[in-house]
Amino acid sequence: MQSSALTDLTGPSLAALGIRPKDAAHALATILQLSRRPVTLMLRDLAGVNLRPVPARTGNRALNAAEAHLMDAPEGTPCYWRTARPETAGGDLAAGVFLLWLPSRLDEGTCADLDAGVEPAGVILDRLPGGMRRERREALAVDVLDEITGQHASVMSRAALTAGGHAVGLAEENFMAAFVKGLA
Repeated sequence: MQSSALTDLTGPSLAALGIRPKDAAHALATILQLSRRPVTLMLRDLAGVNLRPVPARTGNRALNAAEAHLMDAPEGTPCYWRTARPETAGGDLAAGVFLLWLPSRLDEGTCADLDAGVEPAGVILDRLPGGMRRERREALAVDVLDEITGQHASVMSRAALTAGGHAVGLAEENFMAAFVKGLA
């Protein structure tokens, strides 16, 4: 991926807001920290970037103590999870993502859609009555190697995903440095 531009950037970029590529990670982290919107929808509207998930691994397990706290659920609550490597329409790697959701708080159709991994989770959950919101948001500009993709990441974020006033999922994203620079 060229760090100077995304191959499918169709909307305004961070540069249109006066943000330089070297400051793009801090700008994106700030936006993610403040925005309650699903990340994929926010990126679509902010920069005209459409992301599609490329699932890597899936499974089920119980919530650990930290996840249970973020989800306002008892430790040990059954959950499903997946990792993914979202890509742009042009095939550029955007992020490494870890998603978990609580089937006990979602209808069967939504769980099936999340399990299939064909659409971004934010798009699926935003179809629920009242939409989906990101709560308990954390985001930082970083310099790390993403565990899912093995690539250099420059922004890490995490949020509880809520619908109908209840936490239904948890998302952690590590945005690739080249993708983030390409937004500016």
